[in-house]
Amino acid sequence: EIILNEKEKQLKDLTEKWVHEQQKQSENIDSLKQEFREREETILNDKDNLEKQLNEAKREQAKLAANCRQMERTTTREKERWQRQIADAQLRSDTELDKLTKRIMTLERERNLLMKSIHQEKSYSPQIASSDDGDLQYLVSEIRQLASKALDESSDEEDINKIS
Repeated sequence: EIILNEKEKQLKDLTEKWVHEQQKQSENIDSLKQEFREREETILNDKDNLEKQLNEAKREQAKLAANCRQMERTTTREKERWQRQIADAQLRSDTELDKLTKRIMTLERERNLLMKSIHQEKSYSPQIASSDDGDLQYLVSEIRQLASKALDESSDEEDINKIS
């Protein structure tokens, strides 16, 4: 009976230890579950925040891409406009240059005719004074200066057109 009592006591002690260990394990499991839930909640919150940031970044990127495309279109239109203006200015200056060249050629022909006329008059009228020859040189000089001024004014107009 003593042995039986001892065995019962041992059994009781073992049972208490086992129950105590089971309670400890249950508490540990509950603690781990609680820690898991907290970490899971933190991770899910972080995930939600990251998804929001990602979506915001995507929206910003889409806005920037749209702005970039708009700027490209605007730049292309501006470039085309400037190219047209340059082409128009070039055409105007070429036309003006042709016009002035023709005017110079006309003036040269008129000068040559005048010179020929004067030369013929001189040969028919030997009494024309040499001072008239100086006047003639003065007239030729004036014609050349006028032609030079016309070319300079044309060049100035081209420069003004290019600037504006």
